[in-house]
Amino acid sequence: MEVSLGATIFWVFLIFVAVCFILRIVQWVRSGSRPKVSTEARVVKVRDETGTFIRRRGMYGRILYNFSPGYQVMFELLPSGKRRRFFVRRGQRFFVEGDKGILTLQGIRFVSFERRRSKRPG
Repeated sequence: MEVSLGATIFWVFLIFVAVCFILRIVQWVRSGSRPKVSTEARVVKVRDETGTFIRRRGMYGRILYNFSPGYQVMFELLPSGKRRRFFVRRGQRFFVEGDKGILTLQGIRFVSFERRRSKRPG
C-alpha cells in the first residue's frame, strides 16, 4: 500500500493542529487553578476582532476604542515594562489609549481592568 505525499502532508498538518489545540486547552485549564494577580498597567493599543482600529473622540478629546463584540487590548505592565495582549469580550465597553489602572490576571486569562480615576484637565 502506497501513501501519497499529499495525504502524508494532510495528516501531519491535522495532527499538528490537534496537538496545538490540546496544548491550548491544557494551558487554559492550568490558568484556572492559578491565583489572581493584580498589577499596575497602561493601555497601549486596542484593535477590534477583524484587526482594524475603531476610533472615536471621547470626553476631553481623548480617543476611545472598541464598539465591536470582541477586541484585542495590549497592556504595558508598568513595574516591568512587559507587554501583554488579551482578547476581551463585550464585558468591557471601551478602553482609552494611555489609560492607567489595575490589571487583574489569572495565569494567561484576562480578568479585569479597573481605571484609575484621574483629575479633570483644566
